[in-house]
Amino acid sequence: MAPNCALQMPLENSVAIIDKNVFDLWGHFLPQGMPKYVVAPGEKSKSLSVYGQIAEFLVSIPLSRNGTIFAIGGGVVGDLAGFVAATYMRGIKWVQIPTTLMALVDSSVGGKVGIDLKCGKNLLGSFWPPTQIRLASEFLSTLPQRELRAGMAEVWKYAFIGNRELFEQLKVIQGRASEDLVEVIEKCILDKVRIVEQDELETTGLRATLNFGHTVGHALEALLGYDDILHGEAISIGMVAETRIAERVGLCTMNLVDEIADCLQREGLPIKHPALSSIDDVLTLMKSDKKSNSGRLAFSLVSEIGKCTLVPDVSEQVIRSVLASNE
Repeated sequence: MAPNCALQMPLENSVAIIDKNVFDLWGHFLPQGMPKYVVAPGEKSKSLSVYGQIAEFLVSIPLSRNGTIFAIGGGVVGDLAGFVAATYMRGIKWVQIPTTLMALVDSSVGGKVGIDLKCGKNLLGSFWPPTQIRLASEFLSTLPQRELRAGMAEVWKYAFIGNRELFEQLKVIQGRASEDLVEVIEKCILDKVRIVEQDELETTGLRATLNFGHTVGHALEALLGYDDILHGEAISIGMVAETRIAERVGLCTMNLVDEIADCLQREGLPIKHPALSSIDDVLTLMKSDKKSNSGRLAFSLVSEIGKCTLVPDVSEQVIRSVLASNE
């Protein structure tokens, strides 16, 4: 089945920015003759150089200020194309068409766009919501199993931080190729919309709870040069490490660490990585995280299933002890 409605778009004054894997599988459904920029898969495409190449391409078409960018792909394409849209001619319209589970439940919702620097993820960015998000679960039919599992890391995150009902549902359907996935996606989207509506620009700390697992996870991705690990895999590892931090500061019990780790392992996700033993390097990267303040590290920590809070100043000694135990 083809997501025809999602890929219907005008030829005039519009351009598609599309992931190469998606283009190879679904590109023949794009309007014939539509200008397109095909992006190499992977986090490395969220770079200043690719950003500049796309901007030059838009000028060459040319795409005018009242034009529209159609972003077709996972979180990388959405973040990258959205940042281009936010800055090209001081901001133009864009439409998000997410094609991965990760993008469907998380990155396509909320209006955050950006690119990476060598020292960290999403350090150049903006809040620039798409004018439209087109959701088509048919794209998941061609998603590799590893990518699907990585997306489930973000699904479990919603359960851990604020949705006990979703947590219980995931435990029931875990390990099954399930028709329930569409319902689960809808619940995750509604959870994110609810949080973003209350704290769109991250001023109260509520939206920061969506970053559970991401402080450690983002540092791990950067340390590995965005190679050999998927975003969801890094976040899975990060959620376990950060729950260990919560246990060390007395916010939760070791039982919660074990419960979260067990859920993620049963999903086929990793819960540790040897690179985290490079403690000084990890700490340096974490200090570039957007939640940090003058070198003080903040973490969104889960105290019980369904409850998460932003802890603004976690001691370096605690973090070191947790990273040292990640064998």
